[in-house]
Order: sequence, then structure tokens, then C-alpha cells
Amino acid sequence: MSLPHVSLANLGERLRYWATVAISCVPPNRYRSIFVLGYPRTGTNWLCTMLTHYFGIPISEPWLRKTPAFHPVILHLHRFAIVPDRTIYMIRDPRDIVVSHYHKILAEPNSPAGEIASRFCEAPLAHENLQRNLPGYLRFLFDPSQPASIPMDRHLRKAQALGLYTARYEDMLASGEDTLAGIVEHLACEKADPDRVRETLELTSFERHTGRRRGEEDVNAVVGRKGVAGDWVNHFTPAAARAFDEVAGDLLVEYGYESDRGWVDRLCDDGEGS
Repeated sequence: MSLPHVSLANLGERLRYWATVAISCVPPNRYRSIFVLGYPRTGTNWLCTMLTHYFGIPISEPWLRKTPAFHPVILHLHRFAIVPDRTIYMIRDPRDIVVSHYHKILAEPNSPAGEIASRFCEAPLAHENLQRNLPGYLRFLFDPSQPASIPMDRHLRKAQALGLYTARYEDMLASGEDTLAGIVEHLACEKADPDRVRETLELTSFERHTGRRRGEEDVNAVVGRKGVAGDWVNHFTPAAARAFDEVAGDLLVEYGYESDRGWVDRLCDDGEGS
């Protein structure tokens, strides 16, 4: 994105944000700030909210400030400006990321990424065109031209190469207490308080945040659209499965979301074959 397309207010927010990141990367804040990193749509917003409840450290919100934050903060990042041993990396089934990212980009109609994404898609970007557009849209997310961050496969593998502490969105849903306790113990180097963990999960639940039951969808929600794992099976066509396998066939196996690449053939056998 070029600067002429950025308003002065947005430019000011960006400068305050990255100044806060820089301050958090040097002592003493580098030992106290928390870096929440992940590819977009992996649950990073949810984790930031949980950690601010548990630790009492504020989330960096440069749009509410006139100056950078000089105190410890929780930083929500998609780029690798981090202190590795203070970083929690969130991952999620990449197929769910594709579906969630598609809906999110529609919930932000002024996003510059939408114009780029539309060049990859068969039909106009609209919720009802999700299945037609999935093959092209996922290629957009794996293409270097997408502006949100580095391509999805490079993002995941870079975190893996850095050896970052990793938390799965699916584990947070299935076993939230154990998963959050592990994160807390990694950051605090001491045993998590089980009562505070349970309270944090209750206060930051999908139901409390959205007023909807988990699984009840709001396609226009920027955060908290549906709050489930495995929704990709309701949207991936054989064409989308083949396209995913073409651009990132090993990714699901590397991260344990599939035992082998045969999931494509199995989905195609169950689908229309187109």
C-alpha cells in the first residue's frame, strides 16, 4: 500500500503502533510485554483479550492514544516484529483460515486487499459467491502480492523455523483451560492460577463477546463470525480442495491437520468432481 492512499490519522496510528512495538522490543519492556502473533483469522484477537484479562496488561490500541505506549503491553501482530521468547504464535486449520478470511474481507469493504483479491476470483466478491471464489481466493492468500502479511505458507513455516511457542485455535476450543494454562506458564514461568484461567475463559467466551451461541454465524462480523473449527468442510468444493493441494499440499500434513494428502481425493469422491 502506498502512503498517498493512507490518511494522516491512519498514518499517525501506524507510527504510534510501530513505535510501541519498538519500545516493547527493548529493556525493560522486552521482558514484560507480550507478543501475540499469527496469520490473520487464527484467533489472535481472542488470545489478546484472554491475556489482558489474565495478566492485567493492556492491549496496545494506538487509535486511542496520542503517544506510543512506554509501558508493557500486549501486541497483536501479523508480522514478525517480535521478542521470540515473549511470543505466542496462534495457528488454525489453513482451510478454515481461507473461509474466515474471505468473509472478513467482505466485512471491511474499504480494505485495499479486496481489490487485489478480486483479481484472483471467478465471481464478484460476495458472501453468496464463496464456493465459486474459493479456488482463486486461496491462491490470493498464498501469493506474495497479498498485502496483509507474508503468504500463509511462509508465515507458518517461519514461525516453525523460529521455534515459537505455538497454540492451536482448535485446542483453545476443545480444551481451553489446559491450553490457556500452558500459555500462561510459558510466559510467566510459573504455574497458572486455575481459578483465574477459568474466569478468563468465561469472561472472553464467544457467547459473552457476541451475544450469540458458538456456531451461530454473523457473516458481517469482523471478529467473532462463527467461532467454530472445521467449518471449511461446509464450503470447500473439489475444485477448492485441488487448488489448495496445488499451492500448499504439504502444509496440512506438516501441522497435523491431515495424516496425508489423500483428503483431497476423499473430498472429491464425496463431491461433484468439478
